[in-house]
Amino acid sequence: MLRNSYQSGYLSVFYSLGTHPLQLWSINDSQEAPKSSNIKVSEPQDEECEFDLVLNELSKNIAIVQDSILKSPVLRISSPNLASTFIKCPPSETMQLGMKLPFIIFQIRNLNLFFSFELEIIDEYDKPHYLRSSNFQKVTRNSPLITTFPMRLEKGWNLLTLNIAETAKACFGSNYKETSSITVNASCHIRRIFFSDKVVAEDSLPPEFKLYFPSD
Repeated sequence: MLRNSYQSGYLSVFYSLGTHPLQLWSINDSQEAPKSSNIKVSEPQDEECEFDLVLNELSKNIAIVQDSILKSPVLRISSPNLASTFIKCPPSETMQLGMKLPFIIFQIRNLNLFFSFELEIIDEYDKPHYLRSSNFQKVTRNSPLITTFPMRLEKGWNLLTLNIAETAKACFGSNYKETSSITVNASCHIRRIFFSDKVVAEDSLPPEFKLYFPSD
C-alpha cells in the first residue's frame, strides 16, 4: 500500500475523527454485524461509564462511540472473545502495508479488560516475523517467527509507543525493513494509530496529534 510512498515524520493509519476512519481496515467480530448502523443513544450513564453515546454501530462489539473522558468520537472494541474480535490493516490478506517508519504509536484507553495487538514485520532478508503484545501476559516469549511480550497500561488514556526496529533486532537478530500488517484485538478505545520516524514525547506532538481533554 505505502511501500512506494515517501515516508517521514508522522503517518496515521487510523484516526477516529476522520471522514472514513476504518478506510484502511477490516473488521472481524465474534458476533454478526447489525442490519442497521443508525445512531443510537445510550441510557443515562454514571461517571464510571466508558462511553456516553453510540454514534455508529459497525458490528456487535465494534462501534464509533463518544468517549466519556474525551467527549468526542473514538473507536470502541469491546468483547470477551479477544481472539475473534479485532480490526486489521490492510483490509485484505493479499495486501501489505509497506510502512517503513520504525515507531508505532497507539492512542488508546485502558478499559481494564484484556487487550492485545500484533504487528507482522519484514526483516532485511524479506523474512516475516510477528510482534505480539498484551496486557495479560506476564513474561516475554521468543521464537524465530514470533515474539510475545507484556505491556503495561496506565488508567485511562495512554500513549503507547513501540520501537519496532529496536525490538525486531533484539528478538530476531536482523534489521527491520517494514511493517506488513497491524491487528488490534479487543478490548480498548482508540483515538489514533500512527507511525513516526523518531521517538517523541506527548507534549512534543503536533497539535493535531495530541489528545485534548475537556475542561470541567
